[in-house]
Amino acid sequence: NGARVTGTTNTTIIGQTFSDFILGPNGIITSPGTLNMSISGNLILQGGGLLEPARIDLPSGTATISTLNDVQLLSGTTSTSSAQIGSSGTLASGSVDFSVGGKLLINTQVSNSYALIGHGDPTAALSTLSGNITGSAGANIILNGANAGGGSLGFAQIGHVDQGGLASTISGDILLTANNWFVNGGSAGTTSYARVGHGGRSLLTTVGSRSEE
Repeated sequence: NGARVTGTTNTTIIGQTFSDFILGPNGIITSPGTLNMSISGNLILQGGGLLEPARIDLPSGTATISTLNDVQLLSGTTSTSSAQIGSSGTLASGSVDFSVGGKLLINTQVSNSYALIGHGDPTAALSTLSGNITGSAGANIILNGANAGGGSLGFAQIGHVDQGGLASTISGDILLTANNWFVNGGSAGTTSYARVGHGGRSLLTTVGSRSEE
């Protein structure tokens, strides 16, 4: 928990001797170059309490993430405890390619604490975000919006997220394959949605394309 890994160009994280790689509350990996992760078990990003996100931050470059089992992004139990693979900044261009042996699970527990594969912060300023999200899951891809909390921003999303009322610019292809897709919106609030695609917050945003199989 609270780990920090920062790479200036290339970062390689190989977990072949571990069954799981777990990035816990307030754990952040930042890689602006090339990030290679090869995990023999599960890759788990687990948010915690207040202001305790878990994030693999990709402001630029390319990330290749390979697991024999699952990839799980799990938001925490209180607000501002998001789980994210992607940059939270307003200018980002990193791409990510997945090879997931099991399922890809993106799960949000409470409002104001999202789970996201993609760039962006829904509370930030006008953003310019790009980068492809590609790969495959050997089992299912599952997205669950929040069912508790009663507030906003309890969403689960694959795609870059924009900001309400602003004309952000978002681009990049989403090309993912899986056995089955389960995209389940939550009941905590109007923005406790589950979404595959860019945007979600503003009709003014310019977005790119997607493909699901």
